[in-house]
Amino acid sequence: MNIHVISLGCSKNRVDTEQILGVLMDTYQDIVLVQHPRDADYVLLNTCGFLAQAREEAFTILDHLQQYPVILLGCLVPHLTKKIFVKYPNIQAVIRQGEYEHLPALLSRLQKGKKIFKQDSPVSRFDTTVQSRMLSSRFYAYLKIAEGCNHHCTYCLIPILRGKYRSKPMEVIVQEATMLAKSGIKELILIAQDTAYYGIDLYQQQKLPELLIQLCRIKGLSWIRLHYTYPDGITPHLIQVMQQEKKIVPYLDIPFQHAHPDILRAMNRPNDIQKWKDLIFSIREKIPTICLRTTLIVGFPGETNKHVHILKTFIQEMQFDRIGFFAYSREKGTPAYELPHQIPQHVKQARLQELMMLQQKITAKKNKQLINTTLTVLIEGYDHKKQSYWGRSYRDSPDIDGKVYIRGKSLLPGTFVQATIQKANATDLWGNSLFLP
Repeated sequence: MNIHVISLGCSKNRVDTEQILGVLMDTYQDIVLVQHPRDADYVLLNTCGFLAQAREEAFTILDHLQQYPVILLGCLVPHLTKKIFVKYPNIQAVIRQGEYEHLPALLSRLQKGKKIFKQDSPVSRFDTTVQSRMLSSRFYAYLKIAEGCNHHCTYCLIPILRGKYRSKPMEVIVQEATMLAKSGIKELILIAQDTAYYGIDLYQQQKLPELLIQLCRIKGLSWIRLHYTYPDGITPHLIQVMQQEKKIVPYLDIPFQHAHPDILRAMNRPNDIQKWKDLIFSIREKIPTICLRTTLIVGFPGETNKHVHILKTFIQEMQFDRIGFFAYSREKGTPAYELPHQIPQHVKQARLQELMMLQQKITAKKNKQLINTTLTVLIEGYDHKKQSYWGRSYRDSPDIDGKVYIRGKSLLPGTFVQATIQKANATDLWGNSLFLP
C-alpha cells in the first residue's frame, strides 16, 4: 500500500501525523511512503481548522487533490458535514482525532469500498499506549505532553476542536522520550496548548518540573525545549529546575497575546501586566542567557490606537528575543465573534506591519550582540547556495526561529559544534566552527 502524506498546521498536528504513520506501519508491513499523490493508494491530509486562513489552505489543497483518494484528518473535520463527499467525491474518509487509534481498522473498511465519516466528540483521555513514530527529522522531535485546553480564551476554537485539557501520563511520556532518544533524537521539544498546566488533571498539581527532571535523566538526549508556557503557570520551582538541569535549554515561549488590561480581559486572559513584567525581569535575573519568545494578537475587537500604543511600549520595554504576531481572526463559535467594534482588515494589517517592524529592529540588535561570542550549534544540514553548514543554537526553535550558518569542513549532521559568531541580521547568524574535524 502506497501512502502520500500532507501535514498542515502546528507542531501538535505534526506529532499526530508522525504517530498515525507509526501505527499504520506497525500494522501494515507493506506500507510505502511516496513523494507524489499520483503514486499513492491513499493521500493522508492532516488539516488545521484553527483559523479561517488555515481552513482555506486545506480546501485549496483538496481542490488540487480531486483526482486522488483522500483520507481527511485533523482540526478541519469538526467544521464539516457529510456534504463534503458531494463536493469532493474523491474523499474516502473523514476522521476526527479521537478515532486515530482505530485508523488501521478503518483503513480495512476503506479497502472494502466503504466510505467513512467519523466526527465524534474529542477524546477525554490519552491512550496510554506508547506509539511508534515515523519521524521527519533525524535530530529533533516534538513530544506532545497534553492535549486540549481549559483556558477558554474568547478568540480561540481549541477547546471546541480539541476538547478539555488532558495530560499524558508521565510514565508514558518518559517511555516515548526514551524511544525517541534511542532512535537518534538529540533535541526534544515539549508541546501542549499549555505545557505549564501539565499534570493538574491527572495529579491535581502542576507536574512539569518533575517531568523535566525525569526527562533529563534519559541517555542520548542533549537538549530539552519548552513551548507554550502560559505566564501564570511559570512557577519558582520551574525556573529552579531550568537553572539546575543543563539539558533544558534556556528558552521559553510565553504567549502573552496583548499588553493592555482591557483587551486581555476581553480575551479572558490574565491581565495583571505588572505581574508579567516582574516575571520577565525575574526570569532574566535568574537565567541571564534566557531567550524569550512570545505571541501577540493585533486587531482584537475594540482595540484602539491607545491600546496599540501600550502594546508598542510593552514590546520596547520587555525587549523580547522573538515575537510571533497574528492579526485577530474572527471565528464563528467563539465568544469574540459576537463582540462589537470589530476592526477592519486593513487596519489590522497596518498595525501588524508596524509592530513587526519594531520587533525586527529589536531582534536584529539582540542578534548582533552575539557577534564574537561562542554558541553551541546542532548541525542539521548543508546549504549549497550559501556554501555553509547550517544548524540551530539553543536560541532557535525549528520552523519559527532562525538558523546559524557555519563555515567548516566535514561537519556531521546530528552533531554539536562550537561556533564563533561573526555576522548577524534579524533572522539568522553566521559563524565559523572553532574545532575543524
